[in-house]
Amino acid sequence: MQLRDLKLNDLIILEKDNLPALFNGPFKIRKTILSDDDEVLGACWIRITTEISLLLRSEISKYKRARAINKIGKFLYNEIPEQFGISDAFITFEGDFDEKYIKSLKKHFNFEEIRALRVRRNDG
Repeated sequence: MQLRDLKLNDLIILEKDNLPALFNGPFKIRKTILSDDDEVLGACWIRITTEISLLLRSEISKYKRARAINKIGKFLYNEIPEQFGISDAFITFEGDFDEKYIKSLKKHFNFEEIRALRVRRNDG
C-alpha cells in the first residue's frame, strides 16, 4: 500500500462513493490511498478547522449566560466563515454542561448534532 498526492482523476474515481467535498474549506494535505496494484482505494485529507473555547464564570445569572452564548453563537455563525473562509464550525462540550446550550445553538444558529469520534494523541 502507498500514499501519493491526490490527483483530480482520483476524485473522479471516488466520486461515485459520495465522498464529502474535498474543496469545502482550507485543506493542507490531500493524499490518495493506493493498493500495491495502483488501484485507488480511497483518499485522506487534512482540513484546517477552528476549535473555539468558551469559558463562562459559574456564578453569572442564567440570563447573562444565555446572552453570552447568543453573542458567541452570532460570532461563530457570521464572522468566522467570512474572516477565515471556514465553512464548518464544531463545538465540543466536555465535562458537565447544560443540554440547553446545545438546543439553543440548534434552534438559533442551525447547528446540528453529529456523531464523531474525537481522538487525541497521548504520548505523555
